Amino acid sequence: MKKLICILTAVLLLISLCGCGMIYIDDSKEQKAYRDAVNSFFKALDEKNEEAIYQLFSPYIRENDKDIESQIEKLMSVYSGPTDEIGWDGLLSGSGSYEYGKKIKNARATFPVRSGDTYFWCYLKLTYENTFDETQIGITQVDFYTDDEYCILSYDEEAKIYDTYGLEIYAEKTISEDIRCIDGRPHKYNSDTKELNINDVKKFFQTKNIFSEFEVTFGKPNAEHIYAYYVLPQEKGKPRYLELGIDGDEIYAARIVDDFAYIDTIFTQEE
Repeated sequence: MKKLICILTAVLLLISLCGCGMIYIDDSKEQKAYRDAVNSFFKALDEKNEEAIYQLFSPYIRENDKDIESQIEKLMSVYSGPTDEIGWDGLLSGSGSYEYGKKIKNARATFPVRSGDTYFWCYLKLTYENTFDETQIGITQVDFYTDDEYCILSYDEEAKIYDTYGLEIYAEKTISEDIRCIDGRPHKYNSDTKELNINDVKKFFQTKNIFSEFEVTFGKPNAEHIYAYYVLPQEKGKPRYLELGIDGDEIYAARIVDDFAYIDTIFTQEE
């Protein structure tokens, strides 16, 4: 299995998307190159064009990743599409090297993708400039996860995404819990607590911010991982959640998020 240096990129603020899932953001050269690579990758995937996916990888990867063609076939069987939304927000982890007037520039990110009611996660690394060796320009790594696989990874404190090369599909492991994509991350979800009325929540925060009292009033969270989450009514067909930041038994922040991104803050603890 391929994997060498750990990089886990948390991304999720604001996104602009068209109906077919393509990303449009005014941005830098690095972001444009990355956006174009992501759009091209999912366009080829939606079109079931294995050759187009193959050609998006750098010549170096195509020559050295011996199982890339079988992994492309596996990807086609795992992801049937169509791509409805891509949750990359424009944030990237980048790296570069410069020597004797030559340079290498890379960009990478992990982001969710929605197809119908199903979510996947994709780690994609791109070399968009390399004046040492142009055969290394192109996509150099894609790790593609089902929601079960990425949820297992996210909840394992010792698990990592490693920086390596080629294409790897993770689609074997499953878990019994329901999984929801909340603020760009997978969460084990329970439906025991019903949708909260946001006006009732705002009224609560007018006088108190104690989490144990919040639970007495509204019930147990629908999901807990770093933050506590409660389901809210959908808005314009998009799921919404209340995200609570908790320190001890004090709620220090309450925010509204959707499946991919932050929407609004309704409470912050005074200093």
